Amino acid sequence: MAAFAAAAEIVQRRTIRRERVFKDRQDPFDLLDHTLFNRYRFLRHALLDLANELCPLIELPTRRSMATPAVTQLAVTLSLLASGSFQWGMGELHGISQATACRCLHRVVSVIIGEKLRTTIKFPQTQTERTKVMHEFSQISGFPRVLGAIDCTHVAIRAPAGDMEYVYINRKNYHSMNVQAICDANMTITDVVARYPGSTHDSFILANSKIARKFSDGELGEGCMVVRGQWLSIKVLANGSTKERPNSSRGAVQQGSFAHTINC
Repeated sequence: MAAFAAAAEIVQRRTIRRERVFKDRQDPFDLLDHTLFNRYRFLRHALLDLANELCPLIELPTRRSMATPAVTQLAVTLSLLASGSFQWGMGELHGISQATACRCLHRVVSVIIGEKLRTTIKFPQTQTERTKVMHEFSQISGFPRVLGAIDCTHVAIRAPAGDMEYVYINRKNYHSMNVQAICDANMTITDVVARYPGSTHDSFILANSKIARKFSDGELGEGCMVVRGQWLSIKVLANGSTKERPNSSRGAVQQGSFAHTINC
């Protein structure tokens, strides 16, 4: 009889509906400015601009009363990308579970890559756009025919597993991705190459980029690139190869050539 009573009690416990507990989801941006920047790596006005642009795209299509707000999805994603911390910790900080934090990360990143990346980060395509960029650079320092400022930077990552771990160690002896970026005179990013490990040399990334191929094919006319630091002229030949030659003047860049640096 005791066994039957215990079994009946277990069945009864399983049939009782457990009350759902909703965690308090405070406004993630209701913080002091320095705390906000440390957590999300963005200034307040930039966060609000991101929220206005992305929240309509990541809002969950549901009528449930306690769905994760779009601003919380954006906040937990930015905090994960900024800190590289565990999902359960960032989820707890924003009042959601680890599983929900994982879904938020996937949803927001998918929207950024799928719907915003190609329309936000784009190199000048038409002659009118290129002329406008050249004029803006010329207004800054009088430097002619500049289509962008280009350089590479190392983004630190955790040591990846596998036999190829060593290729991610850069010359400063930590694991990273070597990311090439181009910006215009307004410091707007117009091109990014983020697929090479930290041991890859800057010149290799440039020579194998789409921008180099466009210069080689003559699609970008007489434009050039500039970068701060030690100058090298990398002339793009008709066959797509590159020829490096030290430039005796920091202010002189040959027509149809890149100015590249070996310093990051």
